Amino acid sequence: MILKMSTRAGAKSLGQHLLNGHDNEHVEVHEVCGFVADTLPEAMQELYATAKATNVKKFMASMSINPPKGENPTIADFEDAVNRAEKELGLEHQPRAIVFHEKNGRRHAHAVWSRVDENLKAIKLDYYKKKLFHLSKQLYLEHGYDLPKGFENKKDKQVSYDLADYQQAKRNKLNPKEIKAKVIACWESSTDLKSFKQAIEKEGYILAKGDRKDFVLVDSHMDIKGLRRTLSVPAKEIADKLGSNQNLPTVDAAKTLMAAQHLGQLKEKQSQLVQRHAEQVALHENRINTLVKTQQHERAKQLALHEQRQVEERENRQAQYQKGLKALWHFVTGRYHKQKQMHEAEYQASLARDATEKDALIQTHINARETLQQPLNEIIERQQQEMQAFNKWAVQHLKSHSLKHEFTHQFEQETKPQSHSHNAPKLEL
Repeated sequence: MILKMSTRAGAKSLGQHLLNGHDNEHVEVHEVCGFVADTLPEAMQELYATAKATNVKKFMASMSINPPKGENPTIADFEDAVNRAEKELGLEHQPRAIVFHEKNGRRHAHAVWSRVDENLKAIKLDYYKKKLFHLSKQLYLEHGYDLPKGFENKKDKQVSYDLADYQQAKRNKLNPKEIKAKVIACWESSTDLKSFKQAIEKEGYILAKGDRKDFVLVDSHMDIKGLRRTLSVPAKEIADKLGSNQNLPTVDAAKTLMAAQHLGQLKEKQSQLVQRHAEQVALHENRINTLVKTQQHERAKQLALHEQRQVEERENRQAQYQKGLKALWHFVTGRYHKQKQMHEAEYQASLARDATEKDALIQTHINARETLQQPLNEIIERQQQEMQAFNKWAVQHLKSHSLKHEFTHQFEQETKPQSHSHNAPKLEL
């Protein structure tokens, strides 16, 4: 499993993210322990209140636990990963919470610890990224998962992106991983400022100068990307290849160039494209929403069943104990202790039984959800390619300050949705 951690403040916003039922189909608060509070929002408030009595600014350690695509570990597997990370980082006995999220047929978990110890000092998390990297690799090997390239050779790490990249791409109906991969491809194929500028413009960006000596990318949505952060390369490497940014347009000038004469027409075309995309996915999303509601009902029903059965089994065990003088005699002869040990074993077995049943239901739900997700993924992938084609087309024609009718007609014909094919349209703009 991939383990990613960050230290942070913002207890309220983190709590809202963990309980976000809008972007997640299933949200389960699995554990809240070590707190006076017994609910997640109250636990987050408790973390904040404790930190106010200290000088610790980033008072939480927040970790995500992501299994590989196509793999569905049990709840016990997630707990094991959290416990081992906790021990590795010196966070044992700290208040923590564990929350499960499910979306698009995939399940992952979040764990949050307090970094403030009993002496109101911050627990140091030295080399935590390196430690979690090695633990992730160990978990992959133990579970028999195929190792990602990044574990074998760090230079072969898969293209990654941060939350800001994801949110920006999501707003514009694009794939953040593919966006970053295209920028990296332009960088690797170019040798100097001129060749990189030409390559990046073909992908729908204008290269501009940011603050000081920085380079930035401006797209047709007027969003700005820092080149160094997007490429994840040292500033010196960028300076060696591109030199000075003094001859490039400013961000405002690049935005003006993007806006140019026909922004209104482009926005209208873009709006029409977005509308067509929304109509294409609506049917699939309705089916998914119906399935998710059914699954939520089934999980709530199972939880109620487990709770009721635990109550009945506990009452049954309690009824087996003797009362009065017989209870005293059983205590003296040791029969009470033997019976108590037997009942404890029965209780632990009942917990394991419930956990197994819960894992089985979740696995059934994930399989059903994946079946509906596959055709939707194909539609979304095609739509992302259509939107990227639009962006390239828009930039090229905004730069020329001209939007000819034949190009408009060509774009409309070639981006027309294909009802019987999942293949992306080939746009030659």
